Amino acid sequence: MTSTTTYTYDANGDVISNNIDTNSDGTKIPSPKKEKVKKLGFGLSTLVALSVIPISVVTMPLVLNQPAQALCIASPDFNGIWHSDDGGTYYVRQIGNEIWWLGMSADDGRTWTNVYKGTRIGDTVIGQWADVPRGGIRSGGILNLSVPPGWNGSVPEFSRNYVTGGFGGSKWFQSCNDVILNPI
Repeated sequence: MTSTTTYTYDANGDVISNNIDTNSDGTKIPSPKKEKVKKLGFGLSTLVALSVIPISVVTMPLVLNQPAQALCIASPDFNGIWHSDDGGTYYVRQIGNEIWWLGMSADDGRTWTNVYKGTRIGDTVIGQWADVPRGGIRSGGILNLSVPPGWNGSVPEFSRNYVTGGFGGSKWFQSCNDVILNPI
């Protein structure tokens, strides 16, 4: 008596389905979980273990075709919520060529809260920043930003290229909530 058992694994190597595809008499048994995984295209590997004796166990390593990567689309402008390598969250508004923001430390702005006003000229933003009393730090100065060139006006990320007054952040990015990698 011969049977085919299909094991489907998730990205952590855990079995998410164990379906017998054929009966001992050769009749096919439907496998809806396996079809669903194929249609969604998660890149999960399906491993097949053939056994002559139904008790035998075959151990096979998880094989991934390629690493999963989120596909984020660059923001059309600076508008939105940005995060920085200083751990802060920045609420940014672009009105024409003017860039405004409220930046807050991860502790809801108790360590530092700052405001910014700059003017975008191509791939550069020239502006000034200042801490405000919500946080405990009091400083301010010049902060010039750069957008990677060649993005046709969109903003995939930005970074500082000149700063005075001890401003901490140097790179800003938006979270990528890819629905396959970060399901709701």
